[in-house]
Amino acid sequence: MSDQLGIETRIALEDNALEAGVMKLGELSPFTCPSCHGILLQIQEGQITRFRCHTGHAYSVSSLLEDVTESVEQSLWSTVRAMDELLLLLRHLDDQVREHDDIATAARIEAQMRALRERTRLVRQGLLQPAMPSEEQPGAQPQAD
Repeated sequence: MSDQLGIETRIALEDNALEAGVMKLGELSPFTCPSCHGILLQIQEGQITRFRCHTGHAYSVSSLLEDVTESVEQSLWSTVRAMDELLLLLRHLDDQVREHDDIATAARIEAQMRALRERTRLVRQGLLQPAMPSEEQPGAQPQAD
């Protein structure tokens, strides 16, 4: 059994990639694992490129692209949720300062709310448009109709 196959087998059996020797499998890449955010190694086997992180998660090019895209989308939806919560807080504060006739603070809060609504609209708009058609693979040529 080759050293590489032995390392891969130990990773699968032991679930401890570092002790199994994962760092010997490939070159460090500038990318991080979408599951654990660990360093990804790029492993080249002939014409096949794959990735494995230092904790053992493994990806093909397609699965890495899919998981990173999903992670970015989840992060953006979390951002929208946080922006909505901030808008709720600003509305509450606006009500409070208006009750106390603090017109200057109310004007600042109103300006913040307008800016936040626009930023949230832009993020939502971007999220509602498809990032990449799922049928297409990186580097694939578009098919003519």
